[in-house]
Amino acid sequence: MIVERIDPPKTRRKFIHEWDEIGYLYWKGAYWIHIRQSRLQATRFIERLKTLIDLHDPNEEALLGAMGQALFAEFHRDLVGEIKYTERVVRMVVKCIEIMPDPDYDWEDVRNKMEILACLYSENGQNGKALRLAKRIGVLCRKHSVSFDETALRKTILS
Repeated sequence: MIVERIDPPKTRRKFIHEWDEIGYLYWKGAYWIHIRQSRLQATRFIERLKTLIDLHDPNEEALLGAMGQALFAEFHRDLVGEIKYTERVVRMVVKCIEIMPDPDYDWEDVRNKMEILACLYSENGQNGKALRLAKRIGVLCRKHSVSFDETALRKTILS
């Protein structure tokens, strides 16, 4: 079996503006949490990310801010916070796609984020809500011709 190596985002120390740095910190933190599974290495990126988001998105209006807040909550094992911000990310991505199709996001991204949200609901003991969301994902995917295995998600939720 060949395993593809995923390199971390390149280290940077200079940024064009605050949101450039926020994006860098988000992807660097996500890399250390999800790919390398090193909470220790992720700490400095996640803490700086939270500081900048609180400073530059105090009204919680930015998609990247919501994504960063969800990552921060995940890092700190705050399941309620992770659910709150993942719900916000889903709503914002859907709105972005509906208003103006964005090459950065598509309905597969919405499906992926909604599947994550269903798993978070399940982890939080909200299986009914997770199963209802799985059904909504199925409807959305059929409407937008996106592949989706509802049976596999339902099995995950119920396991």
